[in-house]
Amino acid sequence: MKEIAAINLRYALAEVSTHGDKDAIRRALDHVREAESFLQIALMDMGEYSTEPTIAMAAE
Repeated sequence: MKEIAAINLRYALAEVSTHGDKDAIRRALDHVREAESFLQIALMDMGEYSTEPTIAMAAE
């Protein structure tokens, strides 16, 4: 799970670094949200449940 999250974060960085326009930033945020989901799953697998607000919760 952590590896998939890292890949998504790299994609987000690439979007912002190479394009940097509004659409690229939106795509980067999608990658960051996906990475966050995978990291939350990784925490759950470790028996840890995050009580911190997440990006997804803030978007609601």
